[in-house]
Amino acid sequence: MNRDKAIELLKTNIAKWNQYRKDNPTFKPDLSYANLSYADLTSADLYNANLSSANLRSANLTSADLYNANITSAGLSSANLSNAGLSNANLSYADLYNANLTSADLYNANLSSAKLHSADLYNANLHSANLSNADLRYANLSNANLYSANLINANLSQPTLERQEAVYLQLEKKFELEQIQAKAIMTNISSHYNTLEEAILPE
Repeated sequence: MNRDKAIELLKTNIAKWNQYRKDNPTFKPDLSYANLSYADLTSADLYNANLSSANLRSANLTSADLYNANITSAGLSSANLSNAGLSNANLSYADLYNANLTSADLYNANLSSAKLHSADLYNANLHSANLSNADLRYANLSNANLYSANLINANLSQPTLERQEAVYLQLEKKFELEQIQAKAIMTNISSHYNTLEEAILPE
């Protein structure tokens, strides 16, 4: 199926699209730069699809399968991605401003430098996700799973956290413990060095 036909089928008949994907498991849709704004893509099979730089603003992607999809730099502002499967997806630099990601599965997803300002991530699974340099201002992270997530240089000003406050406290405690352990190791090394120095250079 050529690109234009693929885009047209996706826009007009999700059932036939999903059946085509089922019948052609090696087909990897190239939907890069496609205009899919406001499209109803509920439960669409978009795993392994190339959606880089696609326009998905205000699109309905509820329960869509986007496993391992390339969604880099895509426009997803105000899109509905609730319950979507986005594990291993690449969403780096994507615009997810005001997007609905409630209960979305973002396990091991790459969200580095993504714009998540005012996004709703309630109950989302962000286990092992890369959120480095992401804009999470005013995002709702209540009840989200951020275990092992990378939040280096993420902008977390004014997020809604609720239960996630406990996670940050755990991260702070872990950091403090690592500092204590590192200090203990250095003290131990210093002690061994002094002992060795005394043995080699006796008074």
